[in-house]
Amino acid sequence: MKRYLACWCIFAMIFSGALAAARSVPLVPHASHGIEFLARGNGGIIIAQAGGNRGGLALFTFKGDRVSRVGSIVKGQVNHSPDLPIAFIQTADGKFAALVEVFVQGAGRTARGTIALSKLDGSGSEIWSRSFGEAGLDYKPIDLVQTSEGGFVIAGATVQSAAIWNSLLIRTDASGNQIWKKVIPASSYSSFNRIIKTSDGGFVLYGYDRLQDSANIRIVKVTAGGDLVWQRTFPGKGDALSLPVLTGQGGQIYLQVKSENAVPLIIPLGSDGSPGYPATLAGLSASAELEDAVPLEDGSFVLCGHTGGDASNVLLCQWRPGAGLVWQKSIDVSGTDLGRLVRRAPDGGYYVYAVTGYSYNYSTQKYSYKNTMIKTDSLGNTLWRESFTVGLADSVQDMHVLPDGRVVLLLSTIKGGKQGAYVLFTEAGGRPGSVR
Repeated sequence: MKRYLACWCIFAMIFSGALAAARSVPLVPHASHGIEFLARGNGGIIIAQAGGNRGGLALFTFKGDRVSRVGSIVKGQVNHSPDLPIAFIQTADGKFAALVEVFVQGAGRTARGTIALSKLDGSGSEIWSRSFGEAGLDYKPIDLVQTSEGGFVIAGATVQSAAIWNSLLIRTDASGNQIWKKVIPASSYSSFNRIIKTSDGGFVLYGYDRLQDSANIRIVKVTAGGDLVWQRTFPGKGDALSLPVLTGQGGQIYLQVKSENAVPLIIPLGSDGSPGYPATLAGLSASAELEDAVPLEDGSFVLCGHTGGDASNVLLCQWRPGAGLVWQKSIDVSGTDLGRLVRRAPDGGYYVYAVTGYSYNYSTQKYSYKNTMIKTDSLGNTLWRESFTVGLADSVQDMHVLPDGRVVLLLSTIKGGKQGAYVLFTEAGGRPGSVR
């Protein structure tokens, strides 16, 4: 009788989908990378770079593990200079806004970069589109936020040459029409990477100035009219802006700063954007790097990254403002291991996506690594880990957790000699299993 019941349970689980194999779904052929999920619960929107010579923005919806293409936007005029999707946000009215770098024909045969801002309805159809650019300059978009009035602020850069980048801000009304434009000169290669709205209607801009092989983190406050209020600089690293911006309880913003051979700092911002006293993540090594974070209900954060050094491990830790590190875990998988993404699991634990066994072969001039999913409990203790591959040169861009515990990964890879964007749905419980 027991054997009969066990067999019946397994049979029911298989046909209910609980033991469904992990599977990858192709999105866009020839795409070099995906962008991100705009996900809610069991479904959402996937944004991917379109393929072909002109690129563009491809939109998909998913419900469970069913993926449907809903449209695409291509603006570019120059073959072999494809449109590059930069940001995609949901607007206050339930619709969407897309920020795309678009190349047009410049002087001679050169392509010149411009900025396209498009408003889309819920099905991905374009409502309006606006273009921003200037003869003789490349415009490069980097981030987008919606204002309280329904308009938008675009952060980016104007490029005169490879060595001269000036920070750019553009504010529009709700229809995308330009209200003002500000160019903030810098002494070198300069750009804003994030825009943060403040309670007084102004904005904090988080970016950097690069000088040869070094970079300074730059935090700038501007008014609602784009006028400079103050700016602060901190010594940083060339890749320091990969650090996540943290949003805590009540919208409290924390910025991370990583300097060479120094423990990461976390800087709280006041409601008006003024920086508070930096908190040192005491207990982490000076070589530690943080790459992703999830906020918790108690106001703390779980941070993911790697310990650094010659034998780097995946780093997972909990940090609480005012109290410091609650716990930290160093997870050794295989050689050099780099934690990339972390998400909360339905059971209160965490899913971590990591690149493991990372190495470079100088004779073949190729990198080698594995994708690894790690499941932990609520205190960061490893419950299981499982490595997998989808194709050649897998590059995971984003991760989303479904209510049933399955994990959805957005990635680019090479299959059959062709590169493309894919979605990977894991087995129930988050295990990659045997990918098909």
